[in-house]
Amino acid sequence: MLRKFNQSGYVLDDELKRFKFHLNTQVLQEFQPIPVSQLERADRMDTVKKMKDYYNTEGALRVTHAVLKKMEMNDLAKKVQKVMNMAITASAILGRLSARFRSVYGNF
Repeated sequence: MLRKFNQSGYVLDDELKRFKFHLNTQVLQEFQPIPVSQLERADRMDTVKKMKDYYNTEGALRVTHAVLKKMEMNDLAKKVQKVMNMAITASAILGRLSARFRSVYGNF
């Protein structure tokens, strides 16, 4: 999720601080902000874990997308949108396969 890289391949510290700042605000109406105390010492991985704990994986992707747009990181926001679209497509395919399996084999 937090994959804005500098030339050496790491998230820039200033951008991570800005990202965490936005997580302390209500980015999307349906998701509560993460308290400052939960993120102030969080590194990149801890931030991702907190987001998944607070929002689940799908919610974390949606919040990430919204924050990146607020930060005007539109290229990254587009990449996150593609990931979300792939997840939706995969979920729909699994749903259809599951329904087909039940229609052929019944419920166990």
